[in-house]
Amino acid sequence: MRPPAAGPWLAAWALLLSSWPCCLGWDTAEMELFDLVEEVQENFYGFLGVEQDASSADIRKAYRKMSLILHPDKNKDENAEIQFRQLVAIYEVLKDEEKRQRYNEVLEHGLPDWRQPVFYYRRVRKMSNVELSLLLFIILTVGHYAVVWSIYFEKQLDDLLSKKKREKKKKTSSKTADEGKAGVPEKNERSIEKPQWQDLLPCKIGICFYFILKSLPQFYQAIKDFYLEWKVMKVKEQEEAETQAQFEAMQKYFLS
Repeated sequence: MRPPAAGPWLAAWALLLSSWPCCLGWDTAEMELFDLVEEVQENFYGFLGVEQDASSADIRKAYRKMSLILHPDKNKDENAEIQFRQLVAIYEVLKDEEKRQRYNEVLEHGLPDWRQPVFYYRRVRKMSNVELSLLLFIILTVGHYAVVWSIYFEKQLDDLLSKKKREKKKKTSSKTADEGKAGVPEKNERSIEKPQWQDLLPCKIGICFYFILKSLPQFYQAIKDFYLEWKVMKVKEQEEAETQAQFEAMQKYFLS
């Protein structure tokens, strides 16, 4: 089995790394604001009962009034804690001039839709490690599939152009040379293999795991044999050391 080409992997990683600078342009506060807008599904000003051009003092006064109503100790609704948490989060947005300006822009233009990269980035942020790993695996698989087929078509096109070049060269050559080459088979003909399902990333990983599992018994046996040989060698070295020590003791005894 031939080793997988490095090109598809490099292309897939290049695609992922190229999107990283875009992600750095979105700060956490902006993402949290988008998430809050999506969660509340209500105009923040309407939630507090104030107008959009209300002053900071009016917003603070409305917040204190609503906090007395929505506090879990007084609000008997089953979603009291969620409502109070949303109230606090809304007040944190509207009391800050910069965050309030960003929220006003959301009211005017709406949340980012599927045509903008931030739409997908927000969803990726909410994924667990398992979901993120699965998504990355799917992206790499699709990218690998596209790259494998692009390489195949590129080789086909290259082969077709080379063939046309050879035919054009034959036509410009003399008739005698053509007859002399008639019986000679074409050289440098490449057999282009069509991509198979075994060439895709999941299959490559599966095949790799299969061969690893298949080689485990042999690997275990090799380690076991090595250990036994090492143990026998150590016993021999110990016996030789004891024999040498006895020999040296006998020499000292006879010489004394």
